[in-house]
Amino acid sequence: MLEALYLILKRVIFINDFSISQKDFDTAFDLVKDIDAKDTIFIAMNNFLKTILWTGDTKLVTGLRNKGYKRIITTNELLLKMQ
Repeated sequence: MLEALYLILKRVIFINDFSISQKDFDTAFDLVKDIDAKDTIFIAMNNFLKTILWTGDTKLVTGLRNKGYKRIITTNELLLKMQ
């Protein structure tokens, strides 16, 4: 079990949330405040890293896409891209 944990964690990069700019936090909060404010950190980190967020939170995906946010993907969409 410890070996499996090690194999997973050796590929994880930990980023201190103090590295994320206030602008990224503000932008993220504006995007999610009426969807789920608890997701602010995930969107702020996603914007900071300029990545695509992989999530199963359909409420978040729908809400963000309705606002024109495109850097988000669901598991089903990811599986379709892999085929």
